[in-house]
Amino acid sequence: MRKFNILTTSIALALASQVVVAAEIDLLNLASRSVDDTTLGDHVIVKQTTDGTTKYVTGNNGAEGQILAPVNMPMESEVRMKVWLAYSPGNWPSVSLFLLADEYQIKLALSPLAGDRSYLTGNALVTTTNDASGAWIEGYNTIRLALTNGEAKVYVNDVFSQKAKLVNANLVFNQLKLNSIDPSDPSVKIYELKAGGNVTTAASCSGSSTTTTPVSGTTNTGDLPQISSNLDIKIPRGLYSQANTIFTPAQPIPVWADLKYNAGGNYWTLSGAGVLPK
Repeated sequence: MRKFNILTTSIALALASQVVVAAEIDLLNLASRSVDDTTLGDHVIVKQTTDGTTKYVTGNNGAEGQILAPVNMPMESEVRMKVWLAYSPGNWPSVSLFLLADEYQIKLALSPLAGDRSYLTGNALVTTTNDASGAWIEGYNTIRLALTNGEAKVYVNDVFSQKAKLVNANLVFNQLKLNSIDPSDPSVKIYELKAGGNVTTAASCSGSSTTTTPVSGTTNTGDLPQISSNLDIKIPRGLYSQANTIFTPAQPIPVWADLKYNAGGNYWTLSGAGVLPK
């Protein structure tokens, strides 16, 4: 009985706090996606390399693609992306990464041409900056956008690119948007998109209707949390309360979540999540 009480108390604390300990949260979760899946966003599709070993997201239907993900990113959080940018005749590949907080936004424009085609801007920043890394290549690149010490910092292929000070270090960004995903294959391929650091919750990417279209799970309000024999937890439906800020009042939203139990560390990590219809 004592072990059961400890277990139920731990689960209650994890669900009540809605804070999941995780070094990184995979926003694309491509390992669980099927090839030709088009549910990750608007005008995007999941493909895989010719050797069949690696999946990626690219534009679809001849239109520039877009993916969105609800997040909760305060200071000391970061986004990491692995992207392939390659030239094609008459086409200059680029993609834009946004962090949104009510009326505030950060935009990171990405292009292997660097210079004024790769820049950091937005009214959440006190200035606009350009890439000075010289680290871009035509092909596979790793990009990291970190919110740290009141600044937004960008690294390209592990080389410092640029930084700008935030107008308010207390901003909490609640949505991530990736758009202008070029449909001219193989111009733009997104291999990885992860959030980490002080991110307390993040849901899988979807299209423009993240508040009305479930990514996974169920919409049955009568479903209860399910606990497997290995202590993994599935929450078919719950309410997530966003953090209060002076810009964004707390407005609970219905979500589903899957928690994976780590026996060695005695904690749960978020393995999947999404927004459900209200």
